[in-house]
Amino acid sequence: MKIPAPAYEPFLSKRKASPKENDVFQKRSIKKSHSKIIFVKVNKMVKRGTEIPELRRLIRLLTKASSAQKAGIWYRAVELLNRPRRRRVEVNLVKLNLLAHDDKILLVPGKVLGNGTLRKKFTVAAYQIAKPAAEKLRKASCTVMSIPELVKKDPKGSRVIIVI
Repeated sequence: MKIPAPAYEPFLSKRKASPKENDVFQKRSIKKSHSKIIFVKVNKMVKRGTEIPELRRLIRLLTKASSAQKAGIWYRAVELLNRPRRRRVEVNLVKLNLLAHDDKILLVPGKVLGNGTLRKKFTVAAYQIAKPAAEKLRKASCTVMSIPELVKKDPKGSRVIIVI
C-alpha cells in the first residue's frame, strides 16, 4: 500500500477513495466528507511576522508607543508595516506633494518612490526611501526623518498623517 507524500497532495480531491485508501487516511486522522477526501498537510510550520531584525524592532517600538500613549495611529502603522513585502505601501512623491501641509508630518509605512516633482516643503518619515526620492527631497529642502525619530518627536502622533 503506497501512501502519497503530504506536500504534493491536493487539498481537495474529486475522486472517490478506495477502501484501502480510506483506511490509510483514517489512520492519519484526515477529515473526509461524502464523496470528497480533504487532505491536510502534516507538520507544516507557519511563520508569522517578518524576519528583518530592523523591522521587528520598529514594530516593537511602535506597539509600545501605541499602548503607552494610547495613540491608535501607531497601531495602524504597525498593521501596515506587518504586511508582506509585496503588499507593503509604496508612495510616489506626487502623492506626498498633494497631501503636504506645513504643520503636518507625513508618515509612509513603506517605501517612498521618486516619481514626480516637489513644489512644497514638508516633513516625511518613512521606513524606506529610494535614492532618487531622497535626492529630490534634499533639493526641495524637505525634512526627512526615520520613524523612530518621529515617535520621539511626536509621541502622541497628533500631527501625523499616514500616507497609503
